[in-house]
Amino acid sequence: MYLDFEILSSARFFKALTDLVDHAKKRVYIITYNFSLTRYTWDIVYGLVAKAKENVDVKVILNGASSKALKQNRKLGSYMNKLGFKNVVYTSKFLHTKLYVIDDYVITGSHNLAREVGVDISLLIRSKKLADKLLEVVLNSLKGYVYAQSIRGTIDGVPYEVVLNTSVITKFFEIAKEARDYIKILMYLASLSKVTKKFYMLLREKADENVDIFVLLNGTEDMCLRYNRPVWEYMRNLGLETMLSKIPVHAKLLVTETMTLIGSHNLTSSSIAGRVELSVAFRNAEMSEALSYFFDNVWKTNLAKTAKRNALS
Repeated sequence: MYLDFEILSSARFFKALTDLVDHAKKRVYIITYNFSLTRYTWDIVYGLVAKAKENVDVKVILNGASSKALKQNRKLGSYMNKLGFKNVVYTSKFLHTKLYVIDDYVITGSHNLAREVGVDISLLIRSKKLADKLLEVVLNSLKGYVYAQSIRGTIDGVPYEVVLNTSVITKFFEIAKEARDYIKILMYLASLSKVTKKFYMLLREKADENVDIFVLLNGTEDMCLRYNRPVWEYMRNLGLETMLSKIPVHAKLLVTETMTLIGSHNLTSSSIAGRVELSVAFRNAEMSEALSYFFDNVWKTNLAKTAKRNALS
């Protein structure tokens, strides 16, 4: 089963999106939590304006329910309005999704349109079928539609599942339970709650089954540390291989030898209630292998930084 995908790390994401916008023929949908005017986004802004003037269907949908993002989003919208672009919409619901649809391509993952973060990760996939489905689901969710069942399908023979707030924790458990080789988690934010503690206990059980467990949490922001340090301590007490990253991590990734879950969901209770979030699960060994390799490089970088810091102390 071959799936046409590319892993987009921090810098590559902005270049890829800029190129896709510049070559768009039919549609460009930007749906994201935060779109700021920065040196990383200027070319995208001008590309969107130019494509709209070429009668490409261009829409920008931004979070309008958070004061933290709203100020930057409205500044972006005001600037684009001055350039003649009128299709910036601010949501009434809390939008944390990161979805970019350009013609038959879709990008989804953890990237906002703001600045380059140390470790951000998204997938670029060429599939009109997937692009159409993800766009449909997010637009319906913004209108208030609640999906009672998981949305499943296949692209090029690869099974996928659209994971929304009602099913994300269930999917975390399902993926971890079937793992036989490894479970690797890269997360911006995690918390200690009744349901997440059950998940961490499941990781302990999988470790007892000789499944390798690696958990890397963002350790570079005070807000994140308030949540992530207690989780780190809890997992360490369970005997799990856990690290607080020395480099900024904004990724939201769970990968095993056969499954990948990637998107906007953090491992917190707020990610499963009251927000419009989007993650996608793929059953594809090739994708798992590629993302496992990506994770390993981030893990090794943190080990090297820790060793250097210990040598200097």
